[in-house]
Amino acid sequence: MPLESIVPVERNPLSGASNSPLRRLAASPSSAPAAVSSARATAPPPADTAPGPWPDSGVRNWSPGLNQQLATAQQSQDYLEQLQDRLLTLKGLVSRRLASSGDQATALQNGPQDAPLARRRDELKLLWQQRPEASGGGLDAQLGFDADGTAPQRFRVRGLDARTLQSAGSETLAFSVPGARQQPASVRIDPNLSLGSLAQCLDQALAPIGVRVKAEPQASLVFQTSPAQWERLSEGLMVKGDGKRFPTGQPVRVQLDPTPALINPALWQLDSPEGLRQVLPEIVRASRQVEQTQSQVQRSLDRVDQALEANTPTADARACETFATQFAGQAAGAQGFAKLAALVGSAQGLPRHRVESLLKIQAES
Repeated sequence: MPLESIVPVERNPLSGASNSPLRRLAASPSSAPAAVSSARATAPPPADTAPGPWPDSGVRNWSPGLNQQLATAQQSQDYLEQLQDRLLTLKGLVSRRLASSGDQATALQNGPQDAPLARRRDELKLLWQQRPEASGGGLDAQLGFDADGTAPQRFRVRGLDARTLQSAGSETLAFSVPGARQQPASVRIDPNLSLGSLAQCLDQALAPIGVRVKAEPQASLVFQTSPAQWERLSEGLMVKGDGKRFPTGQPVRVQLDPTPALINPALWQLDSPEGLRQVLPEIVRASRQVEQTQSQVQRSLDRVDQALEANTPTADARACETFATQFAGQAAGAQGFAKLAALVGSAQGLPRHRVESLLKIQAES
């Protein structure tokens, strides 16, 4: 087993804490390929070393996507805990203010008394803005969870709703993305089809350009795409028809409306009883959604745990002793390993450039 396959991998500091020893085996998203590289896992041992039963047999069977899924779930779990704490704290402040005795209108005009509310709202606003990065891409604006770290951006396209699609006769629509090299995606619109069937037609046609479509019970179509693709689409998704739904018959830039976020603290008015009464149900609704998403994330963590456990070999005393012997033998003969080991203690806590300087000095000696 090569020495590089047992070098510890740095954990992502945003990952949430876990009580499961299996979860601690996973690396951060940026380090995941190194932790589960198939080339390293299947590399043959040196000719003079007998193959050991552990840990090679386990690493070789791990799925390359498990590390990414686990890190995303842990980061999302940690973020949801922080979000729930902020929501419940603000909920308590709002409830106490509304339930306080005396003249509420006068009390709410008192600046020092409103300061805690405004401060908690601003903290929640900042945390909500940090959601994409802090959750590792696992949580979208409605707190939908994506284990692969690619939570989509959902949106609607003006002019493509149930009313317009199921009227005005048959028509072929061609969609093009700014800067895209592929040909426009074309779909035939038949107004006699149900909204679900129309959504399937659009979904199949737009999938090559990274857009998926589904019908919702409220008789509307919801489009979704990756955050990276959304930036391109929002610059100007173009649609060309036969002159029925888009009268000019020429490519037209359509308006995209992002699905509203679950909460928007920037719009919350906390300086009047009426404003607080409107905010309180939003906080309660958001808190309930956090609980539902937490359950979904926990199920994802449990599935990863099961997968890791199924692929982790039993490490008995003999296997551990064989592994230690192999490592000691390789370390003794590895070129430069002794110098690296001598530098580890002195390099801890040093800036990167200082560590590189130390390694360079040792290499030149």
